[in-house]
Amino acid sequence: MARLTFEDLAGIMRECAGADESADLIAGMTFEELGCDSLAVLQIASQIQNRYQVKIPDEAIEELTSPTSMVDYVNQRLAAA
Repeated sequence: MARLTFEDLAGIMRECAGADESADLIAGMTFEELGCDSLAVLQIASQIQNRYQVKIPDEAIEELTSPTSMVDYVNQRLAAA
């Protein structure tokens, strides 16, 4: 079963939000602190949904404010599938 890793998410963030390649995803940092606005987070979630075939409802996206919460949520959904 595929799992979303922080490295995978970092790559998606670079594609969608132009995140700096040298920037690390630091546990506890929010997407906003990493320079991602709400549109970028929607684009990130869309890419994850397409690549991992997992549904992320809009209500959930609003609650997923950090890379850690995004990775945890997606992996929980994948494990339940």
